[in-house]
Amino acid sequence: MKRTIFSLIVFQFLFLNSYLNQANAEVNLDPKRSLSNLSDAHICSWFDLKNVPDQYIYEATKRNLSCNGKVLINPSNNIKIPTNAYKSGNTWYCKSGYQKSGNFCNKIASNTKKSDSQDNFGYIFALFLLIIFILIISSPKNSNKKCAWCNNSKIKFIKGSEQEWFWQYSNKDGSRDKRRKDNYQQAKFKSKFQCQKCNATTGFLHEESQQPGSNAKIIKRKLLQRGTGERKGTNYE
Repeated sequence: MKRTIFSLIVFQFLFLNSYLNQANAEVNLDPKRSLSNLSDAHICSWFDLKNVPDQYIYEATKRNLSCNGKVLINPSNNIKIPTNAYKSGNTWYCKSGYQKSGNFCNKIASNTKKSDSQDNFGYIFALFLLIIFILIISSPKNSNKKCAWCNNSKIKFIKGSEQEWFWQYSNKDGSRDKRRKDNYQQAKFKSKFQCQKCNATTGFLHEESQQPGSNAKIIKRKLLQRGTGERKGTNYE
C-alpha cells in the first residue's frame, strides 16, 4: 500500500513538472506574443513559477511592476511618478493622506479618517470601562461579614433594622447644628444573618450612614445562635 501511494506521488510530481515546463516552453517559443491586453495582476502571477517566461519578465519591466519585490526594475528606466507620490529606489510610494490605486495616488476620503478616529475613541472608551470594572471587582469587600461560629462567608440575610437617627453635627441637646451647611442625618444599622454551612446566627452592627443598611461597613459582630461543628469564628467588637 505504501509503495503504491509513493508511486502515485512521484508520478504526479513528474507529470506536473513536465506540464509546467512544457507550458513555459510553449510561451517562450513565441517571443513576439503581445501581453499588453493582460492585467498587472495576471502578469505578476507568473512570477510565482520557478522559471518565469521571458515575455512576462519583459512586460513587467516595461510596466515598472515590482510584483511584490519579485521584479528588479531597471534603474535606467524612467519611472513615472504620479502626483502626490515620491520616489524611493526603483519604485514610488504615495504621500501621507493618499492611497495607491493602479498608477495613481488618490486622496483618502475624510470620512475614512473620521471613522478611524471614532474607532480609536471606541477602543479607549472600552478600555476605560474595563478598568472601572476591574477596580469594582477588586475593591476590598467587608471582611468581617462572616459567620461568628465557623467563619464562613456564605451567610444569608434574615432581617435588619435602622437604629436611632442623629445629626452628623449636633448641639448638646441633640438638635441640628445650623452653623454647618453640609450637616445631615444618619443612623446605624443592625442585621442578622444565618450561615449556610453551620446554620449559626450572627448579628452585625453597621456604621452610621445616610442610607443605613446591611451593606454598610461592619463595626461589631456577635454570635447570636450556635452552629454545628467546631467553632472557628469569633465575636468582633
